[in-house]
Amino acid sequence: MTREVRLELPRDATAPRRARQLVEEHTGALEGERRDAIALLVSELVTNALLHGEGDIVLTLEPRGQVLRVEICDHGRAHPHVRETAGADGGWGLRLVDAMALRWGLGQDATRVWFEL
Repeated sequence: MTREVRLELPRDATAPRRARQLVEEHTGALEGERRDAIALLVSELVTNALLHGEGDIVLTLEPRGQVLRVEICDHGRAHPHVRETAGADGGWGLRLVDAMALRWGLGQDATRVWFEL
């Protein structure tokens, strides 16, 4: 991957699948485990945006040297956070990001979560 790719996702149940497809299309040069990890984290964060956010969901993939920066943004007002406990009703998305990503963080201007892997 040599350039930034951005995709506006539909606010419906197809969004996580479409996000994973974008990852698969643009990360073919990456090793399988890394590509799978990116797809999993993207799917989790897009699902969070779908369930808890508002407005457009935008996925950005940006190569930065040896790492790929991934950002998921929507126009919700809630500040994402790692839930104290995760369970059958959710709370796993940011826990997975925290465990698997090299770095991750939150944006200030919208509901924006990014990670690098």
